[in-house]
Amino acid sequence: MKYLNLVSLTLAWNTFKLFLNMITRVEYIHNINSLLETRYDNIGTKEIDKKDQYIIISNHKSIYDIPIMLELLYSKELYNISGIGKKKHIYSKVLKKLVATETGVPFPWAGDKNIISSSLSIIKAGFSFLIFPEGQRNKTDENLQRFRKGVDTIVKGSELDILMFYIYKSNTIIKCGNRNIYVKYCIVPAEDLKNSTVEDIYKKTFQI
Repeated sequence: MKYLNLVSLTLAWNTFKLFLNMITRVEYIHNINSLLETRYDNIGTKEIDKKDQYIIISNHKSIYDIPIMLELLYSKELYNISGIGKKKHIYSKVLKKLVATETGVPFPWAGDKNIISSSLSIIKAGFSFLIFPEGQRNKTDENLQRFRKGVDTIVKGSELDILMFYIYKSNTIIKCGNRNIYVKYCIVPAEDLKNSTVEDIYKKTFQI
């Protein structure tokens, strides 16, 4: 509790508001990020195009990783985004309703037997697809945990370019009240994965 401060409380409140009202999610994403000083650095040769569809891959250290990424994606007018949900999360339940209404295909829940086929169905329906390949938040001191086995199957099966993010020290937002967040990102062509795993390409891209 000694690290709890105004920044942490305000971020938590804005996140709670985001979960309650997805209709105005763009505004709440902006409200959360207005409290941060996030620097986005494109280390690739291509920029995000709202007309394109991507598999979005990121490391995962904090509950604020999603708002941090969405701030950039929404600024590029890339709104049609889905992902793998966790049934206990309110955000996932609301997202399921939005996706199910628009596509009519099964929503991919973490732990489901058909998660790979459900994920590919969402992708084929036209959604960019967000994956945290470590499977859960990394609460260790390691920069990155091993990627889950199904990640390569989904990514290569989609045949889409990969939009990779590496978010630095987002776990210090609540813990230390840190507002200075640095994010690297780049677009990796689908053909680059033919002879490599997603984990290998990710580590090579961000020199982890």
